[in-house]
Amino acid sequence: MIRTGDLVVDCVAKTATVGREPVRLKLKESQLLEVLSLRKDTILTREALLAHLYGTMDQPEIKLVDIFLDRLRAKLAHSTARIVETSFAGVMGFRLIGPPTPSGQRQAPGGLHRTGGVSDE
Repeated sequence: MIRTGDLVVDCVAKTATVGREPVRLKLKESQLLEVLSLRKDTILTREALLAHLYGTMDQPEIKLVDIFLDRLRAKLAHSTARIVETSFAGVMGFRLIGPPTPSGQRQAPGGLHRTGGVSDE
């Protein structure tokens, strides 16, 4: 299980909860939340997220990622975890962040993943 603020993602059971309340996710939303959780310190580009969702087969329009992200944001609106669009070293992408630390700062992105599939480095 991966915890980000009050969001808990269970990659084995393919479930997510905010606090103790289950979050109802469709398959692609679950896959997207899982990869964002696993790589929460990494900025993931739209291309990388799309490749994770659909592989290298005929990929749909890249804006589909934005639709899934918007749906996830709505479902996580009451969570302390946030999906943010960000830029680091000239790369635009998305990452999952938790609430600020007691000092009021969030952790800086730990790495970049520009293209291709999403895998552990």
